[in-house]
Amino acid sequence: YLAEHLQNNVHQLHSVMVRLVAQMSLLGKSMTLEEVRYIISRICPQDGAGTPGVSPHQEIRIDSIVTATSNFFNIPVDILQGVSRKQKLINARQIAIYLCRELTSESLSAIGYHFSNLNHASVLYSYNKVKQNMTQNPRLKSTVDKIKSLL
Repeated sequence: YLAEHLQNNVHQLHSVMVRLVAQMSLLGKSMTLEEVRYIISRICPQDGAGTPGVSPHQEIRIDSIVTATSNFFNIPVDILQGVSRKQKLINARQIAIYLCRELTSESLSAIGYHFSNLNHASVLYSYNKVKQNMTQNPRLKSTVDKIKSLL
């Protein structure tokens, strides 16, 4: 059942497996199919399991966010995902990371992997910085909204 419903995202499959093992260990019993479905719907609501009207094809992926951000700022994808410390690139990269965190269910480490293997703390810093700056900078919020609309 898990392999059929979570075939597009290894991280979600891992999260569900960890949760199932923890639940079974804690409760000391096997889980029913309904309980498994419930756990999947809690961890992966966008996969369509238990969520009527949601298609798994509507899921936004990190690659599409990176491409949209790259196109918006007119920066090659490999440069956006690279390690350059130029301010324009840092801002674009942080916005892409913010969108990845907001629009996907990927872990911080998984997001960091797509940006020259940044560690989870660096990803969290970028996310928090953009989130905080958006409240003070309407232009940044507008930029983020425009990139979202490209997705």
